[in-house]
Amino acid sequence: MNSNYLGCFEHDENDKLCITHCDNTDECSGEIPQSITSLNGLQHLKLSYNNLSGFIPEEIGEIDSLKYLYLDNNNLSGRIPPSIGNLTNLKRLYLLNNNLSGQIPESICTIYTINANFWSYLNNNELCPGSTGYPECIPEAHLGPQSCAP
Repeated sequence: MNSNYLGCFEHDENDKLCITHCDNTDECSGEIPQSITSLNGLQHLKLSYNNLSGFIPEEIGEIDSLKYLYLDNNNLSGRIPPSIGNLTNLKRLYLLNNNLSGQIPESICTIYTINANFWSYLNNNELCPGSTGYPECIPEAHLGPQSCAP
C-alpha cells in the first residue's frame, strides 16, 4: 500500500504532490489506524510515501508475525513505541524521513539480539540520544543523521 496518497485528501496527479492533507479536512484522517495491529499473520506492511501523519500505534508490537515494516517517507511524529521490541521476526524496519522524536527504545535491542540479519533505517528524524547515548545494539550506519535540538 505504498505510494497511494493515503494521508492525502486532494493531490496533483501530474506533480505527484499532496495539495490538501487529510488532517486539514473533516473527510479523512491521515493516521495509521490502531486496528491495523489486529491483523494476525501479517508479514509485510508497506505504507511508505503516503503522507501519513500522527503516531506509530503503541500496539504495533502485537503483530508478532511481521517481518517487514516500512513506514518511511511520511509525516509521522512522536516516539517509536517500546512495543517495537516485540517484533522478533522483523528483518527490516524503515522509519527514515519522518518527524519521529524522542529516544529510540532500548527494547529494539531484542530484535538485534535475536535476528543477526535485522536492519533498521532510522535516519532523517529527530531521534536524540539519551543520557547514555543511543542504544549500543544499533550500528551507526542504521542511525544516519538526526536533527536533535540542543
